[in-house]
Amino acid sequence: MTNKLILTGDVNLMNVTDATVPFRHVAAELNAADVVFSNLECCLHLSTQTHSNEGFFADPIAGGEALRLSGIRAVGIANNVNYGAANIAASIARLDQLVIPHTGAGPNLAAARAPAIVNRNGLRVGVVQRSSVYWPTDHEAHDDAPGIAVLRGHTAYHVPMGRISPTVSPANRPGVAPLIVTWADAAYLKEFGEDIKALRAKADIVVASCHWGLWEEVLDYMTEIVSTGFPQIQGGAVKAIAMLAPQRSKILPDLPTAREGGVNVDAYTWNAIFLPNNTPEPVAKRLHDAAVEAMKSPQVREKLDGLGVTVVAEDRMSAAYLGKFVKDEIEKWGAAIKESGAKAE
Repeated sequence: MTNKLILTGDVNLMNVTDATVPFRHVAAELNAADVVFSNLECCLHLSTQTHSNEGFFADPIAGGEALRLSGIRAVGIANNVNYGAANIAASIARLDQLVIPHTGAGPNLAAARAPAIVNRNGLRVGVVQRSSVYWPTDHEAHDDAPGIAVLRGHTAYHVPMGRISPTVSPANRPGVAPLIVTWADAAYLKEFGEDIKALRAKADIVVASCHWGLWEEVLDYMTEIVSTGFPQIQGGAVKAIAMLAPQRSKILPDLPTAREGGVNVDAYTWNAIFLPNNTPEPVAKRLHDAAVEAMKSPQVREKLDGLGVTVVAEDRMSAAYLGKFVKDEIEKWGAAIKESGAKAE
């Protein structure tokens, strides 16, 4: 038997007065599916408070009826526009009245983290949702406070000290932009993984929905590396095929490498410390020795091991080895890029 699952993006019902209009071109397709899940990008509540852009609000009668007619079976409400305790509560009440399961917000953190499960035509689909875009007050759910379930992100702005790549201007001229590095908070990511794993036992298909709400450049960290992919793999939301690193990961010891499967490829993320060319040798040596010593520390090793990060052997930590490694990487990927015909835009 074949089942049909449709996952849509944002559904915004602001200014809807005729419930038959928003989905008139797709309602037949959505209603023919077994399960349809959407991100509800508005509150089904007309707020009497002024929130500037902190919240989108739709008429609960017309908007709710449009949602009912659409064929959407469940919605996620963890996003930046489901804002304000009273608004969230009223919107949830309307969804409950419509018997539309929801996930991502609630009167407390436990309710916000709870999944939406749809059981239809013998297929059980479970969904959990998080948002990394939320307002600092009256928005994140806590043990004793209403709000949305979040996946906190951290951002650092790194000022280049030298020319780190051919596409980045050197730091010796005005207007050089910082590099933006963003990552998910480890504790929040762990909780998300636990929720996915728990849901896997209750559903045939698990959907982990992440509302980010930012442009692609900021979200480069979403490229799946072990540390971010591990909770989804562990929870059973996705199936990992192979590690592209030369060796297996400590936190995924049963996942074979691509080489073990007969695919001769190494494509993995690596990190190193670089200094400007004119850095005095004593300064460079002191920083190198301090970094190596830090990598040996049990506390650092434990933290990195938990993230699935492999620390190279000490004989690969020298400046000479790094220089040769970078040269080899440029030659390897430069040849592949030229062969593919890809060009920077």
